[in-house]
Amino acid sequence: MLYNNLAIPERQEVSELDMEKLPQEIREHLTGDSVHDLEYLSQKVIETADNRDLLEDLFTLITDHLSQSQMLPLFEKYIEKSLEQIRSAYTNASHLRDIGLFEEALEEIDGIVREIMPLNELAQSSEYDIQSFNEPFEYDLYEMLEPSKKVRNTPLPCACLLSLHGSLLLSLERVEEAITSLALALTWNPVSHDASILLAEAYKMKNDMDMLYTLTIDRFRTAFSKVHMAELYYNLGYYYGTLNRPEDSVACFTLCNRYGGQEIAASALYQLGKKFRKTFQWANDAQIRTSAETCGYPLVPDDRIIRLARMNATDSYWDGDNDHAIYYIRIALDLSGSPEDRSFLDRLTEDTVVM
Repeated sequence: MLYNNLAIPERQEVSELDMEKLPQEIREHLTGDSVHDLEYLSQKVIETADNRDLLEDLFTLITDHLSQSQMLPLFEKYIEKSLEQIRSAYTNASHLRDIGLFEEALEEIDGIVREIMPLNELAQSSEYDIQSFNEPFEYDLYEMLEPSKKVRNTPLPCACLLSLHGSLLLSLERVEEAITSLALALTWNPVSHDASILLAEAYKMKNDMDMLYTLTIDRFRTAFSKVHMAELYYNLGYYYGTLNRPEDSVACFTLCNRYGGQEIAASALYQLGKKFRKTFQWANDAQIRTSAETCGYPLVPDDRIIRLARMNATDSYWDGDNDHAIYYIRIALDLSGSPEDRSFLDRLTEDTVVM
């Protein structure tokens, strides 16, 4: 817990208009004394965590009368109470999306997303930088990029919820709404590759190539898998294709192919050929270097990320935590292809089997 006590302001008015949507059994306990009433309503948030319609009314009411810093501990208590239900809704929505039921999936999590919206501003008012990371290396990467910040990770999967919400809105071609959700996902997890790729896709759908380029170039500093790298090169290839620079587009699609995106790269190269009415071949090393120097995109993963993964793997190994050591060295190996990283992984795997 970041906060232990719910501070109540000295005096706030709770109007009848504010309360008109609340059930009679709640209204009859309100005395008109702001301190008492806000304490009571705050407690009801915790007690009624499974009543989504009532919660939305309570959140709206309390948010109007409590400051941002005063709301944070209340939301943390709410998270403790309802985390299992939120995760279940996320899992259900993910399944519905995977089988193409986008409307139903959106309905499953839309109410939850509305509930956590006040947290977006509340988290920014904290003395801590409250984030919602999806896996351990995201936390480590963010700490490396923002060493001056005091980072805390919330168990509430805000970034994942908002990314899923945004992806569903994109599937339903509600692009502006999707951009709002995905931008908020990145406030909760600034190193989220999934959210950034989806946001780039939204700007692609808007034909905003400047934003597509900006988002893509920025993400090379946080890409920590070959899949990430392949998707970024694909986006750059698409971008240069729209600028009628086929040579640079081919170079980027070639890099996408080399980083494991063979299927999407081959399809993109074919579509590029149709656009320019010619047959393109994969670029050679010299052509790729020329394009990268001209355009300013990197040819390899950020070495800081590889070194961070190796360091964490070594630290975990010496701490006797082979599972995390394997997790981290796999990240390094995926990006580096280094025989030394492979040897370390093999040794860790053998030790884990023996144990």
